[in-house]
Amino acid sequence: MMGGGWDRIYVADFAQQQSMSLAAGILVPWNATNMNHPLALSVENQDNVELAKLGLNFNAGRPPTIGQAESQRIVLAFQLQLQLPGPGTFVVKAFIRDHESKRVVFDAQMLPTLPTAASPTR
Repeated sequence: MMGGGWDRIYVADFAQQQSMSLAAGILVPWNATNMNHPLALSVENQDNVELAKLGLNFNAGRPPTIGQAESQRIVLAFQLQLQLPGPGTFVVKAFIRDHESKRVVFDAQMLPTLPTAASPTR
């Protein structure tokens, strides 16, 4: 996936909502195709306080060209506006059928300020 795999966000102002994209790749076994599956994603802080949650149902069909017992990968992408309380470590958790399937961690840091050049003196 192009641009995927980020683990750090730099924030200029924690009082503003931050825009971020999340993606979930799900390997669906052959015997789980043609069924609805609930997916939930949550973002939590270090104290397990939930900052955002989204959910949906997905259904991977079984095309006639797929072999018996062959799995399929589906990729879902999400755009998220999130208010981060401040610098720190956060976790994104993915749940399928209310069971935690995966978690990834990211860090939010204050955007470093660049030093300004001094004006030449005369």
